[in-house]
Amino acid sequence: MEHLPRLLICDDDRQMTESIKLVLETSGYQIQTTNNARHALTLIHADLPDLVILDVKMPEMSGFEVLDSVDRERCDAAFIMVTGEASVDSAIKAIRKGASDYLRKPFEPDELIIRVEKALKQRQMQRDNICFEIEKRKLQNQLRHSQKMEAIGTLAGGIAHDFNNVLSIILGNTELALADIPTGQAPRANLERILTASLRAREMIQQLLSFSRKEESGRKPIQLNHVITESLKLMRASLPTNISIEKDICDTPCTILADATQIHQVMLNLCTNAAHAMEPDGGTLSVQLEPVTLDSQSTNEFNCLKPGHYARLVVADTGHGIDKSIIERIFDPYFTTKETGKGTGMGLSVVHGIIKSNGGTIRAFSRPGRFTEFHLHLPITELPMANEPTIFDQQLPGGHEHIMVVDDEEMLVDIMRQVLEQLGYMVTAHTSSQAALTDFRACPDRFDLLITDMTMPGITGIGLVNAVKAPAPTCPSSSAPATMNRSMKRTHLRWGFKPWS
Repeated sequence: MEHLPRLLICDDDRQMTESIKLVLETSGYQIQTTNNARHALTLIHADLPDLVILDVKMPEMSGFEVLDSVDRERCDAAFIMVTGEASVDSAIKAIRKGASDYLRKPFEPDELIIRVEKALKQRQMQRDNICFEIEKRKLQNQLRHSQKMEAIGTLAGGIAHDFNNVLSIILGNTELALADIPTGQAPRANLERILTASLRAREMIQQLLSFSRKEESGRKPIQLNHVITESLKLMRASLPTNISIEKDICDTPCTILADATQIHQVMLNLCTNAAHAMEPDGGTLSVQLEPVTLDSQSTNEFNCLKPGHYARLVVADTGHGIDKSIIERIFDPYFTTKETGKGTGMGLSVVHGIIKSNGGTIRAFSRPGRFTEFHLHLPITELPMANEPTIFDQQLPGGHEHIMVVDDEEMLVDIMRQVLEQLGYMVTAHTSSQAALTDFRACPDRFDLLITDMTMPGITGIGLVNAVKAPAPTCPSSSAPATMNRSMKRTHLRWGFKPWS
């Protein structure tokens, strides 16, 4: 229903008040009147009219005094001052004090209507401009935040890649050392602890890299059990130690059609909010995942859900809770109760959008001072998951071919050389792509395979491959991410190159 403008008329002359009311009522306005200036000020703050027609000279308070006393943060009404004086100074004073117009008695009914319409239009334009500026500032802040997160992601990705090189050296040398130490000896137990810790670090780095990637992998069948477990491993490293994590992840596979990166984002936002709610004393973060079947009766309490099989995810905390008066607004964009620097008001809005776009629902339940729970339902799909990479558990066959290995990290080159030589291959190793190209061109027929890093100073891996293939197109070539992205095993030696590829 269209909002009818609400007008307040205040004049100590009752006859004038009624005549103005009679004229404006014919134009469809909602009219309220008073003959007391102090009462008018009370009505302005209580009812927030759209326009006030105010007499200048009145007992107790003048129209100008009323205008000065209006709280502009609470009321943005337009004001038309009316008077029997023909003073230019009085008109200028009214405009300077914030009045929209100044009208001298007596006036024609048509003139009054025109002045009222003009004042209301000016007020609406001012409102639109304010809304535009507010929205503009919000979008600018959102853009700055997005650029900041993109920069952090790029930085995190670069650090993770460099750390992976260091981690690969630790893993490689540890496993090579384990291959030479018989079972039961004390040094072997120490090396196995190093290996276990390094493998955990590798998993964390892989998760960090998944957040730093700019490209979305797109929706595909994923096992929600694994994604939730991986997210909690990452959150454990970032949450305060006074927050314990209790998880109850079912063994039954819950396969959903979604983007794994977006599900990670959902968990990150929900767990971070839970951590903030439990500050400063800490508490318990509980995560539960189970498959459920909803029939037609069960779906009545959900919006837009059809009967079928769903994965139910519950994220709960023992924090301060959410007040009943605002719990319905927590998914609104920019709505936040956190102090400056703790939140943008976009976290739960993003979560809501991701869940809705994947055909699910999210609801919040809370008891202030005790707990908050978020219940998410995501439809389970029957589509098959992509085949996992084959793990070579059997002993790898060796060979006698000649392999060229190129990587600008000297210790990585040395580890690759040792592994390949143990398998019987002849290896020529280089830490300079330019030196490798010169060596290859000197005698291209003696090399059977090229393994090269992708990113190197001088000539990149792709550039080296293209240069090598030009004079010798029959030479099989590959890059490290393609050839070494697997777990290599021989009896008791387990090895993996560049796990981030």
